[in-house]
Amino acid sequence: MNAHATMTTAAAPGPAGPEDLQRSLPDILLTLCLGIAVLDRDARTVAADRAFRQILEAGDPLDLRRGHIRAVCPLEDSRLQGAIAAVRHHGTIRPTPATVPLWGGRDHALLVSVHAVDMADGTDGRALMLMAVDTAPSVHLDHRFLKQAFQLTDAEAYVCRRLVRGDTLAKVAGTKGISIHTVRTQLKSIMQKVGVCRQSDLVSLLSRCDTAQRVAPPLGRSVA
Repeated sequence: MNAHATMTTAAAPGPAGPEDLQRSLPDILLTLCLGIAVLDRDARTVAADRAFRQILEAGDPLDLRRGHIRAVCPLEDSRLQGAIAAVRHHGTIRPTPATVPLWGGRDHALLVSVHAVDMADGTDGRALMLMAVDTAPSVHLDHRFLKQAFQLTDAEAYVCRRLVRGDTLAKVAGTKGISIHTVRTQLKSIMQKVGVCRQSDLVSLLSRCDTAQRVAPPLGRSVA
């Protein structure tokens, strides 16, 4: 008697459809950081929202030098300054925005778009708006938010920000030039103030705080 075995194979997953993409889009957007900065007619930075300030504070791939936004990589900075100059001096009323991908020393690109903005006072010249989209799925926590929300010291807020970025206690200690014992003491104080017992729970809670910050209105404070 021959036995006939019936075999079932799982269907291979197909490409994501529009509904799948629509469901995942909010999660994708929450992992991106969108920042806006405004430059005057001399390309000096006059204002930036909280997200753009956080990008500048990271120091890679952008930083602020004497009021001017620059890319840390010389070649990328040449492209960025060229895009700023092209939009700034374009002869047409509405020049085409220019987008420059910046990498620096990172694995993910920062996409910077340069847009012309009409002067509010009607004077000649053209202000610029920079829109930066960080494609890295990283977490950005505002230093002041951490201090106010959990009554942390400056040192403790710094430790929180580094831990959420994935740094180890040893790396935090090395970056600050302090002993790992000091960092462990700071971590213990942080967990007591936040109300968690494990480092993993602390990172998870802080990540949720980051999501809340992303959907909140930007501070809009000017860059000094």
